[in-house]
Amino acid sequence: MTTSATPIGWMTTCAAAALLCLAAPAVATPDAKAKGDPTRGARLVEQFQCNRCHEGLATKPIDVSRHCVRCHQQVRDGTIDAPPAAIKEWRSRLVHLLQTPSLTASKRFRAAWLADFLQHPQDLRPRLAATMPRLNINARQARDIAAWLGTAEPPRVDLRDADPARGRQLFADNGCASCHAFSGARVGPPPPGARRTPEAQTQIRALAPDLKHTRRRLGSATLVQWLRSPKSVKKDAAMPDFGLSKRDAHDLARFILSTPLQRPVARRIPRRLPPLQRRVHFEEVATKVLRQTCWHCHAEPQETGDDGGPGYGGGFGFPGRAISLVDHAGVMAGAVLPDGKRQSLIQRDRKGVPRLVQVLMARHAEVAGRPIPGVRGMPLGLPPLTLQQIRLVETWIRQGARP
Repeated sequence: MTTSATPIGWMTTCAAAALLCLAAPAVATPDAKAKGDPTRGARLVEQFQCNRCHEGLATKPIDVSRHCVRCHQQVRDGTIDAPPAAIKEWRSRLVHLLQTPSLTASKRFRAAWLADFLQHPQDLRPRLAATMPRLNINARQARDIAAWLGTAEPPRVDLRDADPARGRQLFADNGCASCHAFSGARVGPPPPGARRTPEAQTQIRALAPDLKHTRRRLGSATLVQWLRSPKSVKKDAAMPDFGLSKRDAHDLARFILSTPLQRPVARRIPRRLPPLQRRVHFEEVATKVLRQTCWHCHAEPQETGDDGGPGYGGGFGFPGRAISLVDHAGVMAGAVLPDGKRQSLIQRDRKGVPRLVQVLMARHAEVAGRPIPGVRGMPLGLPPLTLQQIRLVETWIRQGARP
C-alpha cells in the first residue's frame, strides 16, 4: 500500500477511427476547439496542486511533507527526518507513489489531448499502479490548464513516404515492447536478440506510456525528434537514445501513428460480495482497510502535525471536509458539508448501500472506464480496494458500525 513520511496519520495513479492524419493536424472535438487562457491555467495548476506529485512545473515550491512522491522517496531511502522505528513501519507499507512523470517540456503535448485527459483520466502508464486522479475539473478549467501546459498546434512532418511495415520491424528489433504497451496494435513480445531494457531499470519501464495514446498526445514532428533523441525534447527523459537514423525515426513514427488499433474489450464492473456471516469489529476494519490506504489522506492535524491530509484539510482543488478515518469516532463523525452540517459516511441510499461503500465501489467503475456521475471513487488515483476489503467494511456497517 502507500504511506507517507510524516507521523502515522499521513500513511499515506481506440479504435482505428482515432488515427492521426500523417500530414495534417488531428481533428478536434467541438469543445476542444475552444481556446483556453494560459494565465488562468497557471493559477489553476497551483489551485489543483499539481506539484504535489509532478516535478518540472514553474510553480511555487511545495514543502516535502505535502509532496506525495518526494516524501515517499525519502521514506524509501531512509532520509526522512523521523524516528527509525517509524520509518521502518512506513516502509513496510510503501508501494505506491514512488515515482511519477515530470512535466518538464510539457509543451510537446497537444492541448486538446491534455484537456480531455484532465477531465477523463485514463490508464496512461499500465506498469504504474497509480493513475492520474479524477479531480473536480470542468471543461473550461481543463482548457485553461492545457493552454498553459500544452501546445494548440504541435509541429508536423510529412510521413506519407515512410514505411510502416519497416517501422513495425524496427519496433520489434529495438525491443520497444519490453517497456511500452501498445494496446490494440497486435504487437508481441520482443523477439530473441532484440534490444531489451535491463530488468533492473524498473523506473524506465514503469514510466513508459501506452503507445496507443501517442497519436493524440504528440505531433508527428515531436514524435520523430523524440525517437531520434529523447533528451533533446525532454532533458530528464528516461527513455534511452537508440541512435535511430532519420529514416528509422520516420518509419517507426509512421507505424506508431497509423497502425490500426483493435477496439478495447469493455471491462466489467465487479459486483459487491455478500456480507460476511461472522461478527466484524472496527479494529479489524481499521487494521485491514483504513490503516492500509485510507489514512493516506484522511487523518487529523494532531496526528500529522500538518492539515490532516487532503481528505481532511483539503487539497488537489477539493475543499476540506474534515473526514477522519483514524479512529471509530472520526468515521462516525462523517464529513463536513459547505454549510457546516455533518454528512454521515455510513448512511445508506435507497438501494441500501452505505455511502462509504459507494465511493469504494465507484473506484472500480472508474478503473473500468465508466465513472459514476456525482460519485468520486476512492482511494483517489490508486488501485481500488479488493472486494474482500469492501465486504469487510460493508459487513461492519450492516452490523451496526460498533466500536
